[in-house]
Amino acid sequence: MLQVQKQSDGQLRGSIHNLYLKQPQTFSGLADAILQIDAMMDGLDNPQACTEHRNFFSSEKEMKNDTAAQREAYYQWLHKGKKVVRQYWTEQSLQPDSCGSQTFYIHVRFRQHSSWQGEISWKQGDRKISFRSVLELLHLLDSALVGQRRKPVQNKRSE
Repeated sequence: MLQVQKQSDGQLRGSIHNLYLKQPQTFSGLADAILQIDAMMDGLDNPQACTEHRNFFSSEKEMKNDTAAQREAYYQWLHKGKKVVRQYWTEQSLQPDSCGSQTFYIHVRFRQHSSWQGEISWKQGDRKISFRSVLELLHLLDSALVGQRRKPVQNKRSE
């Protein structure tokens, strides 16, 4: 579950709730939220990614705002080859709060072609839409939060 609030400075902040993590993760901006959700899926290995992440530095995977217990469980799983996943939340406990935030339920079914495919449900808008990529998911989130379609940027040529 993704809860998003627009701040007075125009920034989007909120929290990510996952059934299998004890504490919600906080984020600042949609890019941060996407990267944290991806790290969660990597840590849980669900859904499995078809490609390895590449970066300019180390190959170490780490979640932001994670607890020592979560980190330890993840490293134990890496070293033992076994993973025990325990559900900490119930779907009923992940009901949206009434603090004026927008609530989205994101169900990533696949991680193929270095992207995500799945469904997003917008609680307040009472809508459910499938997405074919992370970029399409970002456009759907943006349209719900902005309330309209963005106008395309016009290419102005100097003559």
